[in-house]
Amino acid sequence: MTTLERRFQVEVLSDLAWDEFLRRFWHAEELGFDLATTADQFVDWKNPYVPWFDVRR
Repeated sequence: MTTLERRFQVEVLSDLAWDEFLRRFWHAEELGFDLATTADQFVDWKNPYVPWFDVRR
């Protein structure tokens, strides 16, 4: 029987200013998450009128 190692992922949504977006990825890495991802849609499917993937510096 094969035992699978448990892995943990966090998703950072793209409705943030760029600095905060990066800070959350770095924080996830510091916490030891195995994987950090972001959404792969071009619009927020829950509210398509809000900024999404908008790099606001």
